Amino acid sequence: MRPRRPDHPLRTGFRGTPAYPPTPRWVLDGRCVPFDVSRPTTVGAAVEGLAHGPAAPDAQGRVTLDFHRAPNLPCAYTDFATCPLPPVENRLPVAVEAGEKLPYERHASAGQP
Repeated sequence: MRPRRPDHPLRTGFRGTPAYPPTPRWVLDGRCVPFDVSRPTTVGAAVEGLAHGPAAPDAQGRVTLDFHRAPNLPCAYTDFATCPLPPVENRLPVAVEAGEKLPYERHASAGQP
């Protein structure tokens, strides 16, 4: 159960979530090349004991990464949510400017305009 206060300022003052404009640059086709020996990976979370499982590629190993479909997880909106933490090998060395941006309200709480 998640109790909510309809009159809480974070709900009444919510202005939405900005998103990057779509561009073909951030839709990528790829092929998963499996390890010789399976390495199941459990993705950790901000709350100890909570885990998330990633989706698998199709039978031919094909995957499509559409970063425009990248939504914010609940922890983008509140410090009290649980979110998965990507393994180090899943982090990219570039900024992905696709999908949802930081909610307007979180900019204000971080001291940003």
